[in-house]
Amino acid sequence: MSAINDYQVQVHNEVQNQSRTGRSFRDAVQALEEIARRSVSLISKPLPEFQIDEHAYHIPRYLFLGPKGGAEPIRVGFFAGTYGDEPEGTVALREFVERLELTPILGKDFCLFLYPILNPSGFEAGTRETIGGVNIPNQIWKNSNSPEVQQLQSELWMHAFDGLVSLKTDPKSSELGIAVGGPVFARHLLGNALQTAQDLLPQVIDARRDALPRLRWQQLNEPNDLIRAAPGLKPRPFEVVITIPAQAPVYLQKAAVCLILQTALSAYRDFISYGANI
Repeated sequence: MSAINDYQVQVHNEVQNQSRTGRSFRDAVQALEEIARRSVSLISKPLPEFQIDEHAYHIPRYLFLGPKGGAEPIRVGFFAGTYGDEPEGTVALREFVERLELTPILGKDFCLFLYPILNPSGFEAGTRETIGGVNIPNQIWKNSNSPEVQQLQSELWMHAFDGLVSLKTDPKSSELGIAVGGPVFARHLLGNALQTAQDLLPQVIDARRDALPRLRWQQLNEPNDLIRAAPGLKPRPFEVVITIPAQAPVYLQKAAVCLILQTALSAYRDFISYGANI
């Protein structure tokens, strides 16, 4: 078996293992913990522990501090594992962190807040909702008693993110989806930067499973269905929702997501710099 086939089997097994009931969310972020222990850029700062049915959980949180350029770092939140039965986003976000650690300049001017598993109890149980039956996105900004929702809302308020990036999975798709909110930035990203990225994401043909997933995009004109800023908040952060195609090979899912995340950060950095120089 070739090296690339060995790698495909490895990452396929990784996602399958993380989908099994009883999988530990702590094990799923162990690689990130190891990076944080030796890194000068990545910091592990988990949210406070909470109890559900006598079991202890916490939402893992990591901060990546990129090389300083401007006076004020750009704060962007990355959210994965919102649904416990969608481990693909967790795996892709971890891959992105590994790339940032190897090439910190990708995060220049940014302070990145990374939440790889927002739903730790659902992740372990392999269920979409928390083990308390809470659908996290449906309860945001609705006075929920869910500890996961309350902690998420607190993070969104306290850090006043300039941007929100959410990852989810489409189990039937072979195309990578991206939706962008924030009209001005959406036009900049969708009309310019992603046109170039599309050249690196050729259309998937059944006979060519080695091609990266094709990219499809849209502009968000209404609040998205995952992580979103508080209603009425001004200025509103830009929002990016990436839909990972479960039908594409896992190693290509990770490569495509990382490309889009790098493209979005670079585009927003240029967008801010252009605005500041007008």
